Amino acid sequence: MRQSLFSAQDTSLETTAAHVTLWLERGECVSLKAGRPFQLECSEGEAWVTVEGDARDYRLTPRAGVSIPGGARVVAQALADSRIAIQSQRQI
Repeated sequence: MRQSLFSAQDTSLETTAAHVTLWLERGECVSLKAGRPFQLECSEGEAWVTVEGDARDYRLTPRAGVSIPGGARVVAQALADSRIAIQSQRQI
């Protein structure tokens, strides 16, 4: 059975793709719930990221990323117009 990589609250976005790119305008937020672990990486711009269960917040700039555990909710807000790459992590 295939498990969704993530689903975005309010937009009903779900995918089983290995890679997805989000374009966020400055101030725009997205909330995702991880179906399985994935890597969130800023390709352009700057984003603020909060991960459920993690006491830290992350400020992502180009080429910076954060690993999201399966089952966790993540909220990303663009501090500037941003491109955010979401890539599934291989399970060992």
